[in-house]
Amino acid sequence: MLHGERAGDGESATGVISPGDWEVGLVAMRIERVSDTEDGSLCPSIPLDRSLAGPARVLAQTGIWSDGDQVRVSFEIEAAAYFDDSIAAGTFQRGLWKFDCGELWLYSPQTGRYLEFNLAPNGAWWAMVFSGPRVEDPSCSPPDSRGVGRLKDGKWSASLTTSWAEIWRCLDAKSGFTGNITLVLGGCPDSDLPLENFHSLVTLGGVQPDFHRPGDWTPLEFL
Repeated sequence: MLHGERAGDGESATGVISPGDWEVGLVAMRIERVSDTEDGSLCPSIPLDRSLAGPARVLAQTGIWSDGDQVRVSFEIEAAAYFDDSIAAGTFQRGLWKFDCGELWLYSPQTGRYLEFNLAPNGAWWAMVFSGPRVEDPSCSPPDSRGVGRLKDGKWSASLTTSWAEIWRCLDAKSGFTGNITLVLGGCPDSDLPLENFHSLVTLGGVQPDFHRPGDWTPLEFL
């Protein structure tokens, strides 16, 4: 249910998450202002320390920055990468959520449109524009973006960079966005979805796992 079709009436729910199941919910998704999003010293410092099943099994952190023109999201994972090595590094590829995958979501409540970005440990990436929950908009090309990954000593890190101009084009709006950052570790199988594989900065309601819940996302805050 995370990235596929909605469950039908005859399908069972994997789990139901309510705000009370989480200790703390985000008030805003904080984007740090920097002079250069390509600065190699930028290090993720926001912990992804809770899965949908409880405390995370591995240490994982994320970060998001903007220099006014570009926006960059990064992930650092203290575990060996699980990815499809037949997919070339830095290329555009659907289905990355079947393996380890960092994700950025941006939503315009004004237009009802949202963006999903996926990022693999080797920098392969994917993005899609949605006109409503799980409704892909094939008339809008995905935002031009760049992914970079690094695999080293049983750990991995990856970053995705895109421009605000591309985000504005895809969402048909320039302000008032909400968003979320999510992480899949161990992949998203077609059935029997393990809740411990899924992590979200924002508290999500309803039947889980389901990251396509823009109504639950949080406003962007620029620091």
